[in-house]
Amino acid sequence: MTHGDAPPLARILVVDDDEDVRDLLHYVLSSRGYHVTLAASGEEALDQCNRQPFELLMVDVMMPGIGGFELAIRLRSLPAWKQVPLIFLTALGDMGTQERAAQAGADDFLCKPVSPTELALRVRTVLAVRKLQIEVLQFQGVVRDQMGALLRAERQRKHLMEMLAHDLRSPLMAMVLGMEAAQEALLREPEQVGQLIREALVAADTMQRMITDTLDVELNEDGGLLPRLVEIDAVGLLRDLAASMNTRAAEAAIHIQVEVEAVHLAADRSLLARALANLLENALRYAPPNSVVRLCAHRVDSSVALEVLDQGPGVPAPLRERIFDKHIRVERPDAQRANRGLGLSFCRAVAIAHRGSIRVAEHPSGWTCFQLLLPVD
Repeated sequence: MTHGDAPPLARILVVDDDEDVRDLLHYVLSSRGYHVTLAASGEEALDQCNRQPFELLMVDVMMPGIGGFELAIRLRSLPAWKQVPLIFLTALGDMGTQERAAQAGADDFLCKPVSPTELALRVRTVLAVRKLQIEVLQFQGVVRDQMGALLRAERQRKHLMEMLAHDLRSPLMAMVLGMEAAQEALLREPEQVGQLIREALVAADTMQRMITDTLDVELNEDGGLLPRLVEIDAVGLLRDLAASMNTRAAEAAIHIQVEVEAVHLAADRSLLARALANLLENALRYAPPNSVVRLCAHRVDSSVALEVLDQGPGVPAPLRERIFDKHIRVERPDAQRANRGLGLSFCRAVAIAHRGSIRVAEHPSGWTCFQLLLPVD
């Protein structure tokens, strides 16, 4: 190539019934590095366009058969050729010819006889403009995609805030009503004050955990939820968890049963305890009265499976993956929430932070089983 700024290997179709003109254009353009294909008629040009793509069309206006204007109109009607630059070659320089050229979709036109210097300049300019147009369209596509992503993120943020505000309202109301009842009972029935305060503290603890879970879910998505690993005895962990929930379980007439193998793992005790507390609280919410909720731990190959099982209605198979998504709220026929707040999303964040996984697993007993799998090493 003699012109370094010319687009490399651009393919140009030259259409002209005059052999001398075709030979001249072929020489000028090919000497500048372009790939030139020649056609002697509009019919031959259509055949060439069906065989291969071109970056530029140079078409003579006056040709027998399919003339230049008709050829341009036919090609512009096809999606693949709407945006391909087109330069008309004409011996007619009047305004009427220029107007027809513009109407036929021309990007430029050259008057015969063609000057080699002007030809090279016009071709380079038209191709450069087309390159810029493509870059602008690509940039617009990128901007459009980014705007769409920002709008989706904003909708998700708004939905998340609405969901969090809704879910915080219930424990907050329970806490306020409990403290008001405690205030009245302090004068009339002092023996009830302790129970009312305990219930208010449970509600406050629920609120605190929901807020902390929300922050940790966001932190995990930013790659900042880093567990502090220590050796943990699964027996002690699950027994402590059962003890912390026994009062709440007893109020619902539910018995917590611990079935643990002597297994150890490296994990962040605080994060893991909070995740299991969310799973256990979820089980207590849906387990029927006078039933059992089981806490289990056992080895599965190179992992430890921590499981929470209940005899509730279970999770429909199509929802077993989506239920862990922070933007999904699954309505139940009984108007309860299968995914309350961000508890289950937080559980998945903890699993991911430990290089593990969480799922709603099939269980031989038919019980609902939330299984948290963590690597032993």
